[in-house]
Amino acid sequence: MAKADKTELTKADSTDLSEIDRLSQQYAGAGQSEREEDRIQAFVKVLHQLSPEMNPAEPTYVEGAKPGDILITAQNILIPGQEGFFFQPCEYIYAWAEWSGPPGTSSRRVNSYPERPVHLGGESTAPGKIVLPNGHEIVETRYHLGLVYIDGLEPFPATISYSSTGTNVSKNWIHKMRAKRNSDGSLTPIFKYLWRLITVPQSNDRGQRWHLLTPKDKAEQPATPEQFKAGAEIYDKLKEHKLKMAEEDAVNAQIDQIPF
Repeated sequence: MAKADKTELTKADSTDLSEIDRLSQQYAGAGQSEREEDRIQAFVKVLHQLSPEMNPAEPTYVEGAKPGDILITAQNILIPGQEGFFFQPCEYIYAWAEWSGPPGTSSRRVNSYPERPVHLGGESTAPGKIVLPNGHEIVETRYHLGLVYIDGLEPFPATISYSSTGTNVSKNWIHKMRAKRNSDGSLTPIFKYLWRLITVPQSNDRGQRWHLLTPKDKAEQPATPEQFKAGAEIYDKLKEHKLKMAEEDAVNAQIDQIPF
């Protein structure tokens, strides 16, 4: 599995800014935290010590992989976590995903709810997590859908999910997106900017260690006109339900149990 080189993208020329601003105002606020049940392909996973990709005995073992590396199996890409990649958000989905058991095991995602499903009852064992009497687990999940940019490859659509300890990362990222404004003061569409995502190590007082995929501080950059139009096209296709989020089986196989 090839590792991705560090990606550097060309910033928009000053002569292009008027076109970008015009298009940005046309798409004012597009994709900003709207809870739509749309779907898209390819899933981004951060590897941890207990990820099956780290175990030579597992069929999903990836030679040379290290904790904190970023894996996109649909594209056969392994990215060093400290380098990361550029991501252009195009849509956002909030959902409570129901699994037939703990995510990351042999369970399957069996349902999805736009809000906390209080009508199902169950026990709240941790913030953003409900265990039902039948053993199903319901997890509050935030999905960021967009385009991945890596040197030498055509941009491709992917899904990034946040739950558990990743919730604050998603919320902070959304806050940064909403701070971006067009020249007329309106919200920019989220695809006006590309963000460099890297992995950051985390730990708790129980000695557990993991990594979170996080936007690198002050590393975002404006999209070129070509990139902006590509992001707008993905946004439009998502709204028309022409793209799918990563398939349930693929998502399930790539989610680890991150400590709450």
